Amino acid sequence: MSGCVGHKLFLSDESHMLLEYNDKRQSISLLDLRAGRSGLESTIPQAEGVAVDTELNIYIVSEPNLFYRFSPQ
Repeated sequence: MSGCVGHKLFLSDESHMLLEYNDKRQSISLLDLRAGRSGLESTIPQAEGVAVDTELNIYIVSEPNLFYRFSPQ
């Protein structure tokens, strides 16, 4: 995720993806939330919320009371 001002994040539980769109409505990045992708051992179940901090760490919460952090490489 690039973290630029004006970008929107869309979190999809069904497709297990976090998508980033720029201010021109173009998809510019994605984070795959399935097992074996993005450093995950298991698929994130029922992702419900996302936040990004000033250092571009991505935080995702899901049911049942799970918390994930993704850091830029």
